Amino acid sequence: MKQRAALSRRVGAIPLGWRATLFLPVTLCAISCERLPTSGNKVAPSRPDFAVVPGSGSWTTKAPMPTARYGLGVAAVNGILYAVGGVSGSAILATVEAYDPVTNTWTTKASMPTARYLLAVAVSDRILYAVGGYNSQSGILATVEAYDPVTGTWTTKTSMPTERTNLGVATVDGILYAVGGWNGSSHLSTVEAYNPTTDTWGTKASMPTARADVGVAVVNGILYAVGGGNSSGVLTTVEAYDPATDTWATKTSMPTARDALGVAAVNGILYAVGGVSGSAILATVEAYDPVTNTWTPQAPMPTARGYLGVDGIIGTLYAVGGFNRGPSAANEAFTPLGPPATLTLTPLTALNPVGTQHCVTATVQDASSNPVPAVTVRFSVGPSVPTTFPTPPHGSGTTDANGQATFCYTASLPGTDVIHAFADANGDGTEETGEPSGDAEKTWTLPASTPLCAVTITDGGWIIANNTDRANFGGNAKVLADLTVQGQQNYQDQGPVQAMTVHSTAITATTCTQDRTTASIFGKATIDGAGSYVFRIDVTDGGAGGSNDTYGIMLETGYMSGQHQLGGGNVTIH
Repeated sequence: MKQRAALSRRVGAIPLGWRATLFLPVTLCAISCERLPTSGNKVAPSRPDFAVVPGSGSWTTKAPMPTARYGLGVAAVNGILYAVGGVSGSAILATVEAYDPVTNTWTTKASMPTARYLLAVAVSDRILYAVGGYNSQSGILATVEAYDPVTGTWTTKTSMPTERTNLGVATVDGILYAVGGWNGSSHLSTVEAYNPTTDTWGTKASMPTARADVGVAVVNGILYAVGGGNSSGVLTTVEAYDPATDTWATKTSMPTARDALGVAAVNGILYAVGGVSGSAILATVEAYDPVTNTWTPQAPMPTARGYLGVDGIIGTLYAVGGFNRGPSAANEAFTPLGPPATLTLTPLTALNPVGTQHCVTATVQDASSNPVPAVTVRFSVGPSVPTTFPTPPHGSGTTDANGQATFCYTASLPGTDVIHAFADANGDGTEETGEPSGDAEKTWTLPASTPLCAVTITDGGWIIANNTDRANFGGNAKVLADLTVQGQQNYQDQGPVQAMTVHSTAITATTCTQDRTTASIFGKATIDGAGSYVFRIDVTDGGAGGSNDTYGIMLETGYMSGQHQLGGGNVTIH
């Protein structure tokens, strides 16, 4: 019989254990894509400029479909997923069951007039269309039937010009496009377009590669035909159809050759799900980015299967039914990784003494609160009140599997820093609208003084500062047994670049290393006889004579002499 010949072809694509009982053409994937609750077209919205991350996304098991089956069609209308037709054991089904993701429940709906499997389904203007397929009474079908979820009724429409099974159907601007398939003797490249308004069909440019079991989905008005099989074997082929110009273009091939797969678009990315490759039933999920024309592996399905149906509802892809050593009722939901939507810094506030290290962690998540890995987070410190001289003042990190990146830094002066971070989603190094960011506050306090530390700078110390000015200095500082600090410090930049006179009004802390070779003196001072400014002086004692000693001062104004070897004078630390 013509039908039996059609259904038993290409058995090499069916695992050995199935061949005695199954006579399937391979599969149909009636595949659509993400749609909002008020949308009726199989068109995914455009996406932000964001790279798909390898191995990302997560799967969740949902309420199983009441009727286990494979070779079904799946599409969503107004946020409800409809599973249509299929086969279970020897029964070819007209069954229609509807899944509500909000309540995680299934409801039985009016049966399709024509029982069939290996059909394709798509939605236009909130009406679901069941196209083609096969049943044992009529064989391969050209039948088109339309279901209205509002009235719960089916209506017969004008049949396709070409009877076929194992086709793909998707909608662009309200027009249904039936692509490829099997007519009982040949793999088809045929493309026919159905206008629901006029209930008429027209022929369009043929697909370059004839094939059955092809998955189709639409992104930004372009229909993509993915995978499938023909006399050459199982395919990786991806071809894109532009209805506006009635032309096809070849795209980057899918990494995994397969048919019996599901294809849907979510957030402007195409996902190829499951399928069959040779004798292997696959859980493989691969994502295609039309903008970059690249494929990326994603988290695999929990349940490997072919002959399934998939569709997307508001950012989530649902994989329903299929076959894996028997009809499946599996209903599994995949949440693709979205672009960075939020960035949270922890800790939001912190208090640390100068001289210690402070670390802040940025957690980046998408709009569904999934961690976003492999994103560059850029950190910066400032403004600071007063200037704390953060080291380093900025940095970056790449988020890990938990969506986290950490930045650490130290400060030289007490004060309060604002730490800013943003997720550089497009990797251009510039913070732009839509890239999430966050702020945290860090307060640096004086370090604990070292008991009995004493520092003396004598004999007219001087250095050449970073600004090339000669600077003179002198003073002393001493920590008493009760940790109170005494002393005074003077510093004079002779100019001409930045002439100033600094005179301490208080020594607030002094620290020494255990070997008494390095010391830091903190305090407040006037500049040119006015104001009150935080300062820090760092000195080293390189031994007798002072020729190996060093001196440096920094002020909250941003002035920094730099650490320099003494041109004269002597530093004594004891």
